[in-house]
Amino acid sequence: MISKRRKCLFIGVMIVPVVAVLAFLVMILISKQGQMNKMYSGVKKVAPYLYEINYKDYRADTDRETHNAIEAFGCSSVRNGDFYGRNFDYIFNDSPEFVVKVAANEDRHASLGVATHYGLREVQMEQGLYDKQLEIIPNFTLDGINDAGVIASINVAPGKEDVGELTGTNPSGEPLELPYVVRFILDNADSADQAIELLKERNLYGTAVSDLYLHIMIADNDKTYIVEFIDNKMVAEEKTGNEQIMTNFYNNLPEPTEHASGVERYAILQENYDEGDSVVGMRTLMQRVKYSNTYNYSNYPVWYSESIPQSIIKNQDSPEFAIYVEAFDAIRKDYWNYVTNDVRNPANTTFWHTTHNSVYDMSNKMLRVTVQEDYSHYYDYYL
Repeated sequence: MISKRRKCLFIGVMIVPVVAVLAFLVMILISKQGQMNKMYSGVKKVAPYLYEINYKDYRADTDRETHNAIEAFGCSSVRNGDFYGRNFDYIFNDSPEFVVKVAANEDRHASLGVATHYGLREVQMEQGLYDKQLEIIPNFTLDGINDAGVIASINVAPGKEDVGELTGTNPSGEPLELPYVVRFILDNADSADQAIELLKERNLYGTAVSDLYLHIMIADNDKTYIVEFIDNKMVAEEKTGNEQIMTNFYNNLPEPTEHASGVERYAILQENYDEGDSVVGMRTLMQRVKYSNTYNYSNYPVWYSESIPQSIIKNQDSPEFAIYVEAFDAIRKDYWNYVTNDVRNPANTTFWHTTHNSVYDMSNKMLRVTVQEDYSHYYDYYL
């Protein structure tokens, strides 16, 4: 007869492997469930300040306070034939850029583009301290192309002071805040024409910044549109030839408004427009208007519209102009000191540069991207 002690020992010996097997199975199940729930994969550091991420899905952003989305930036956009160039200009800082690939599903086109999230810093990415923030990155796609060949990008344009407050273009439509427009277009539009119709159905409203709004350039194989918001109405105009250019003033008005920016950049792009008829040529064209050129003393004319109102630029004999120029010159001198030492502290800087340059080959659905004005390196991606 087996003693109670031996019996308990026998049962214990039998239970331990069973429990171990069950625990192993549970771990596998949890791991698989985690993989199933993960919206992105393959977070890859490509270069300093540049990451590549593939998304099978993304989380719609619902709380702008938590992610500190971009609210003011510069930029230049150009389309010439099959080629579309875009500079994204922002404060010289230590925030990364993201090449994002979003997979198609039954409700969404596949897309490739560049996004950013200025609530993140390079050190957070290096240390893996980004938690769920990456789940919302595709919301902040600033330029991109989808599998239907539709391209879109957004640039800042002066808003409230010049063209009225943008509270909503279509009160009966579903609300859509302007920073999310590129993602909306890439997900949903089969063509540039359809993108315009989809935007008309939405109630588009402005960013959190009181005096800056956004305009949008949308293109496909056949057409290019610039979409702007004037007197609380959406104005979409088709552009052809060397009018397929957008910087930081209202293209759909007869002349630049008081707070127009990027007037000199527009003139440079228009003058050299024919250069952008290839990937290499478009990249060279966009280098002409990289934002560090703002502070280049050899530039003529000086890029005064980046920081001085139009009425003062037109009256260069006035005391007000001299005051603005003195402040502008101080920023220009500081820029070279900071860049030489690579000091990336937005709290202590007042200058900008081109944080990323994108060139799209529309026929091949290819993106060539450069970051932080490092034009000695580029990275190619295909949709």
